[in-house]
Amino acid sequence: MIEELYERASKAAAAGQWEEAATSLERCCTLARFESSPLNSQWMVAADRAGARPDLGEKALDLARSAWQIGSRSGALELLQLALYKSPRDPSAADEAQRLARAWPRQIVEAESPPRAPLPEPGGGPLRIGHLLGLVNPTHAPTKLVQLLSAGAGTENARSFVYTTEWAAGWFLNWTYARQSGPEDFLRSLKAEDVHIHEARGDFIERARSLAARIERDRVDVLVVHASNSEMVTSLVALMRPARCLVNVNHAWEMDLPCFDGVVHMFRGGLLRSALRRTRAVVIPPASDMAARLESAPRQSKADLGVPDNATVSGTFGNLYKIDNDLFQASLRAILEAHPRHHHLIAGGGEEGRIRRSLEEAGLAGRVHLLGRRTDIPSLLRLLDFYLASHPYPGALSEIEAMAAACPVISMRAEPESHYNAGAEVVALPECLFDSGDTGGLVALASRYLSDAGWRRAVGNRLRQRYEEEFVPPRVVARHLAFYRSLIER
Repeated sequence: MIEELYERASKAAAAGQWEEAATSLERCCTLARFESSPLNSQWMVAADRAGARPDLGEKALDLARSAWQIGSRSGALELLQLALYKSPRDPSAADEAQRLARAWPRQIVEAESPPRAPLPEPGGGPLRIGHLLGLVNPTHAPTKLVQLLSAGAGTENARSFVYTTEWAAGWFLNWTYARQSGPEDFLRSLKAEDVHIHEARGDFIERARSLAARIERDRVDVLVVHASNSEMVTSLVALMRPARCLVNVNHAWEMDLPCFDGVVHMFRGGLLRSALRRTRAVVIPPASDMAARLESAPRQSKADLGVPDNATVSGTFGNLYKIDNDLFQASLRAILEAHPRHHHLIAGGGEEGRIRRSLEEAGLAGRVHLLGRRTDIPSLLRLLDFYLASHPYPGALSEIEAMAAACPVISMRAEPESHYNAGAEVVALPECLFDSGDTGGLVALASRYLSDAGWRRAVGNRLRQRYEEEFVPPRVVARHLAFYRSLIER
């Protein structure tokens, strides 16, 4: 029966009939009791391309409940991870997915009752720190922090180990188990004792169990988890407590599970939102080595980018999804319309089609330069009269990098506990901030930067000073390691 349905689904998919393919694959998954990861993932792809209704997040949540009820624990987690990834439009369904992401992994681990890792004897030798991530690659923000922490560990009598769960391998669009981490030359550049890219074979629970065993064998003192509840394998590993002490680093969303001894929030807003009220917590901001990169960066001219020499220039760098929204597009149009000789640089990966169409419709495409992914950000920063931060979705690390270059920043301010306030939190200077929706205030900031070179330099210098006080790697690394040691020694 499954073979016949699968063949029908394959023919429908080949013909582009994704709704029929999704229907047949859903029946295959049900008959297989949701225990086949490849089948589950192929249904996810077909349903996504068919535009599942009422929406894919809600449909995935319904199937996750069905899988859980018949005892397919790993299948339920695979489907729940899709529900979290797609996020049901119904707020109550979205809340339910978040609740289950906290409950199900915990129930699975408690049912297995794994022994806790034996506690190493304190004292003697460097502190052994493991960093657990879903993946590592050069554009991944948590990877950038781990890279700096690993590089600085040796100067602080510590040793670093890096582990990845490859959380999306064998799942959804990556159902062929392709490794997410890399490339190889980047992995070799990580200053760690060992970089363990976990073999993504078996179901989610099997993968978590084998990785936890590997971490135990490495006798890690502190396991630092750089992830949220949305990564099921990573959550399972954390709940198995394979190290003496566990810390969650909240890059944007915390992993609010009851297994952590401490939490590092990268922004004060994360601390204000935290559900882990009884867990020791500290706010330690992101770090950037941009100052060092600027020293070796080659000079670049405006002409190299197609910008007239007499034009003023601003820029926004980072993933394009953060600027592919009406609010940012309206802000950029307002600045360009107020300053006819002004140009704007956009660098980053992602889908640029909607952004390009919006600029063409406004007649501004000739003054906005979509540069794609770039490795020469330090050189680009030197060309800017000011940096326009992405909004409402902030790119706090990009703003810190602009600060390192003494480049004035314009950043959107939101409520202190809001995710949208992260950029304003790191910039901090009132003369760099505007309120959401205050286009007039934003244009006024831009106009002053463009008309008053002395003011522009003064603000840039204050931002550079703040960078040196708060965001340079040695200072941030020392604060992380001091917090880890305080947890071990208490």
